[in-house]
Amino acid sequence: MTRRIVLLRHGRTEWNMVDRAQGWADVPLDDVGLAQARACAPSMVAYQASLLWGSDLMRARQTAEVVAEATGLTPVWDERLREYNVGLRSGLTRLEFDERYPAEYAAWVAGHEEPRVEGQETNAEVAERMAAWWHDAREMLPADQTGIAVTHGAALKTLLCVVLGLPLDPHRSFTGIGNCHWVELIETYEGDRFRLGAYNLSTPDFASAPPVS
Repeated sequence: MTRRIVLLRHGRTEWNMVDRAQGWADVPLDDVGLAQARACAPSMVAYQASLLWGSDLMRARQTAEVVAEATGLTPVWDERLREYNVGLRSGLTRLEFDERYPAEYAAWVAGHEEPRVEGQETNAEVAERMAAWWHDAREMLPADQTGIAVTHGAALKTLLCVVLGLPLDPHRSFTGIGNCHWVELIETYEGDRFRLGAYNLSTPDFASAPPVS
């Protein structure tokens, strides 16, 4: 292995529990989410990482702060690692989304991006900012080192599509990733492209809430 980047989804929130869309809402971890972060921290320590990045949204910041305390790393906060902005859908359960915006809900269920609610980011928009972060992260990470990035489920899957050269259809390309589960992307030799080394790894002490799109 030359370099490795670990993508860690944040811990559980109360909104995860009730399947309420979060997007850019600053929702904190619940007690289980904090426990999940503490439980996965020793696994993050074992990577002996040299860099730690985190989304600036509260649920990711809290998770990254637990990892930072365990690893001794100083997080670099980056808004490009945020979840999809879901616009007017933020704070709505699936039932509420369907009731208030039936056409947009039907499109979302079918995997279509139009029509969409006001403020909702497209796959291409999220891919652009995540790809920009990925470019900078690779430039920062020295040879034979590991970096850890704390981010969000849907945005994480979109980044995987970009890195792995897959069609930009993250919800069909990957299963949901659990709270405080993580992914390994590995560069096997200098100059090689990063490849998927592992997906949805976890500390088995805690059940994960269902992922929210």
